[in-house]
Parts: sequence; C-alpha cells; structure tokens
Amino acid sequence: MTLSANERSNRLSIGQRLRWGLRWGLFYVVVFGGLAVILRVIDGPQSFAQHSTSLEAFIEAYVAVGVLGGLLLGLAKPWLRFVAVTAVVGTVIGAMIGFALLLTNEGLNGFSAFDLILPGAFAICACVVAIKLHGRAKQMGKV
Repeated sequence: MTLSANERSNRLSIGQRLRWGLRWGLFYVVVFGGLAVILRVIDGPQSFAQHSTSLEAFIEAYVAVGVLGGLLLGLAKPWLRFVAVTAVVGTVIGAMIGFALLLTNEGLNGFSAFDLILPGAFAICACVVAIKLHGRAKQMGKV
C-alpha cells in the first residue's frame, strides 16, 4: 500500500518536519548569502559600507531568517496542502526577510511608515511564489 504525499506528510514527526523546514531555510541562506558574497566580490566593501552595514550583518540576517522561516515552514508542513495556509506562511516568511534586510540596512533609526514598503514587497512576492509553488506541487500530485 503506497501512501499519498499528504498521508506521508501527516505521519512525519515534529522533528522530521522541523528538519525538512530547516533544510529549506538553509537553501535560502546559501542562495541569498551567496548572492551577497558575489556582490561583495564584484563591488567591494563599499557596496555595503554605503548603507552603513556589512557583508557579515547580511549573512547573520539571512541565517536568522533562514532558521526562523525554516522552523515555521516545518511546523506548518501538514497544512501546506491548503493554498490559503501556503499563502499565509509565504507572506509571513517574506515579511520576515524584508524586516531583516531593513534592520540590517538602516536599523530602527528614523524608522517611518515608508520603510514598511520593503517588508511588504517581500511579503507579496513570497505569497505569490508560495501560491505558484503550491499549484505546481498540486499538478505533480505532491499535494
């Protein structure tokens, strides 16, 4: 008897789900941390210094969001078969990324409502990507 993807997902222990989410978080850290390193190599340290930040601060932010986002993703795994849950989780993780980058760039000094554009944009993009990935997984029979 073969189990469907939903049944397999529901049978995973909390530890297995968290490890699954952390793998996705690590993938995020490697991809976006790699892009930051490439920017540093191409443009030099001034690319970060112009914004009163550093490559190390960006990497730390990526690691923090990767871990937190991965844990959230792992905890939500049994409910990701529902597109609404997928959209909410994507939105929350996208907002976390935007806020981490905002804090890395400017901190809370002079924080204004305008600064919410970055986390909002990341939240919307992540929501759209999550919905698209959900549709793709559904087509493949994984949801």
